[in-house]
Amino acid sequence: MSRFEHLLSALFASPDEVCIIGTGKQAREMRAFLAETLCLRVNDLPGYSSADAPVGVAHFLLCATPESAAIQTLVERGVRPDTLCLWSEVERFIRSSAGKIYHRHLGLRLPAERDDLHPPPGIKGAFRAMLARYNILLREIGYPDATWTFEQFGRLERLSDIYLSLRTEWQKLDGSIERRLLFPSTGRCGGLSITKALSEQFRIPLRVGHEELAGAIYGLLRLYRQGKLRSSVLTVVLMRLLDEYECLGGNPLCFLLPFLPRIPGYECHLLRVEREFASLRDSIVLRNFHYSSADFVPERITGAEWGDMSEAAWNALAIPQKVDWYIARVHTEIDRGAVACASVVRTPLDSIKEGLNSILRRLRWPLVKSVPHINTIPKDRVYTIEERIDLFKKEHAKL
Repeated sequence: MSRFEHLLSALFASPDEVCIIGTGKQAREMRAFLAETLCLRVNDLPGYSSADAPVGVAHFLLCATPESAAIQTLVERGVRPDTLCLWSEVERFIRSSAGKIYHRHLGLRLPAERDDLHPPPGIKGAFRAMLARYNILLREIGYPDATWTFEQFGRLERLSDIYLSLRTEWQKLDGSIERRLLFPSTGRCGGLSITKALSEQFRIPLRVGHEELAGAIYGLLRLYRQGKLRSSVLTVVLMRLLDEYECLGGNPLCFLLPFLPRIPGYECHLLRVEREFASLRDSIVLRNFHYSSADFVPERITGAEWGDMSEAAWNALAIPQKVDWYIARVHTEIDRGAVACASVVRTPLDSIKEGLNSILRRLRWPLVKSVPHINTIPKDRVYTIEERIDLFKKEHAKL
């Protein structure tokens, strides 16, 4: 590797090994360039003059002028010349590498095909460090809200593009496959019951996610359908959910399933709980309140935002008709994602245990002894909207 490659690897994996020389305009432009092109934040790294810089680090990035005077001072203080990199040369190196920067010039060269079984030492460690760093950056930036600026959206897209590229290259190198159980639905199809069964009945509990990031996912979908967000963002959201949970279910998941074919390293098995259409619609309208003022997920995407109809046409629909659209759209998106799954098990609502165990066998996981019937809202009396919302929150808090 060249000294440029060593420097960039250190900035990603071990920034404490890099000393920045310079605090003026060139140093500020350097920090902005690295943030823009590589989503690499170096603002936390202090800048030094050549006279007061620590000399015991592995790499020096020179953003000071005149360069010759800075180099002379550092060498006189005992710094080895081969550890010095001029920012002007590093910038040209990054620009010349273009799209290959992520896996060619960060100490992450992939082996030739004939060497796949014996990759050079250190590659996997370097990849893991890179992936961990981008995971932290994605976690820090979070999800969009009304205060987000154009620059924040751009940064989220660039981070997602880089992370997806890295994960794809990592899969070529590592080759391991993890199994996941998916149970997406419209709601009112036993999702809480499945969550409880999978969470509580095994000696080593499974990590189960249900209705995770609902508001954020709908917000991202809305932007994506408007052409304001790249698909890589939603792909990475689904990827990170699969990283975190062995079993994943709920409403928003349905709309992410079409991005499943782009995600490397997972073998997904899908459980589809089926319920007669009219019964499902009535249950949602009476208990889950989709599109009412008491919707548990007020950010739920609409038919107008999806692009299936105009805003005026959507607003003219009664709530049962809006729910009809939602059910049909959810089923369509599940069908689109199902083609990327290793297996699909369909089961009636009254046979959830049998269907769940069928897919657990395919996963080669233990079977459940029972699937508890969970009805968030009892039928002993008429509950107010406020009481229903409180009951729903309490039930979710138990899981």
